[in-house]
Amino acid sequence: MCKIDDLITLANEMGCTELAGLLISVKPRLNIQSIEQIKTEDPDPSCQKTLYLSLNRNDITSAGKFQPEAAAQENQLCFNSLESLYKTAYQLQTVFAEHKRIWYEKIIETNLRFNDITLKQPNLLTMIQYFHSLMKNPVIIYDEFFDVTDITDERISEYDRDESDLQRCEMHNLFYYKQRVFFSRPDAPKPGCTRLLYPVLLGGMPKGYLAIFDLETPYEEMDMMILEIFANSVLTEMRRRLELRNVEYKFVSDFIYDLIYRKENKEEEIKRRAKRLGVTINANYCFLAINPAGPMNELKFDTNGYITQYEFMNDRIMNHIENFNRKVYKQDIVSKFNTTIYILHRTGQHGNGESYDDMKAYCGKLLHMLEQQFDGMHFQIGIGDIVQGLTNVSASYHQVWATISYGELINGKGQSFIACYADNSLLRLFMRLNEIGGLEEVIPQNLQDIWSYDRQNHTQLYDTLKVYLECNCNARRASEKLFIHYKTMLYRIEKLKHTFRIDLENGTARLFLELGIHLLDIQRDH
Repeated sequence: MCKIDDLITLANEMGCTELAGLLISVKPRLNIQSIEQIKTEDPDPSCQKTLYLSLNRNDITSAGKFQPEAAAQENQLCFNSLESLYKTAYQLQTVFAEHKRIWYEKIIETNLRFNDITLKQPNLLTMIQYFHSLMKNPVIIYDEFFDVTDITDERISEYDRDESDLQRCEMHNLFYYKQRVFFSRPDAPKPGCTRLLYPVLLGGMPKGYLAIFDLETPYEEMDMMILEIFANSVLTEMRRRLELRNVEYKFVSDFIYDLIYRKENKEEEIKRRAKRLGVTINANYCFLAINPAGPMNELKFDTNGYITQYEFMNDRIMNHIENFNRKVYKQDIVSKFNTTIYILHRTGQHGNGESYDDMKAYCGKLLHMLEQQFDGMHFQIGIGDIVQGLTNVSASYHQVWATISYGELINGKGQSFIACYADNSLLRLFMRLNEIGGLEEVIPQNLQDIWSYDRQNHTQLYDTLKVYLECNCNARRASEKLFIHYKTMLYRIEKLKHTFRIDLENGTARLFLELGIHLLDIQRDH
């Protein structure tokens, strides 16, 4: 597609000054902006001898004959002789052919340049900067959560969208969304422009976006061939990176799984993978666990035409945790099992000893960030014991999950908290007894019988006993807390005493009951 102004410039460069002057003189009355092809025919003797150009939607032209009276309404160049007509037509075709030759060379050069970047130094920022230099339009690359990963002009990073203006457009093997946007920053180069948004799909879901803003070159004047080459190159590189990231996540997840569950028969494999990941074998480590809680299913995030589903919410949470953690601890490994995110944390990365208080302070900042980003949700964070050596972190993993279970017991399910295994003596007792198989000996048998009886008969004797002990054996207070009648409370206590031989008069027996209830609750959640 050749713009009239480009044609005039090229005609002057080629020495066709007469043609350039003619085009300049008639340009004010031409409705066309660009020419796709030029065609001439012998004029009809009964008509004025004319060569005319007509344009449809700035990219299709044709030539033909019109009556002289149509000259004021059509895009026409009029001549009084065949010689002048054919001379001008020849010059136009020569200039237009030269323009096409230059255009083809530019397309080849652009294609080779993007291929060179992709093969030798696959860098998305280099790609979008090169496109910016060609088209003079800024570009932003987003991840799947619409966080900016690369940008050519920071001034356009904040904007609002015209929701009524969203259009889906096709481009051979690609599609994109065209939409009007309005910039929010006071230093923005213009109040608004058109944004072209290309999604990169993986497994049928959008995992990233390429956005082009027509600030300098309007959308209608953009070279669609260069645009297609650029979009294909960038989207291919984005897709390649996403697939590599999925392989890396799988590699890391398998590594963490082997550390936790298979360290005895996988020690050499663990060392090999640790070396590949740059993880030191003999350093000090501990596990941190972040368990999202609260109304996750109510959270929906608009991502410019796509709405993330429930199953992708954890990916968004993990992305924020990973980015936040990487800024402070570059040697940590972040992974996810089910809905819980785990951090294999190497202590002392900043060159000094790291205490549990330091880790709790960091977790406090992490919790604050998450609650700000995900308003309405709660996050439970557990800190395991620090262990020496990578092959010993399995104990820290089991401790951190027991810590979260215990934190829920103390703080309530679905509430935010930070719990540290080292701070909870009762939890440490539970884990130690569980390791040596002595837990059943500490939990009174009659307490376990009550728990089993409740499950079989749908009664609440266990909860009744628990609340009764919490209320210092005050039946009236316990009945109010359970929202039951006082006589019902007395009846249940008598049943506990006679049916299950619960001794509530002896202080030592009550102490064992309270300890047994705590341990049984931890065991239940664990």
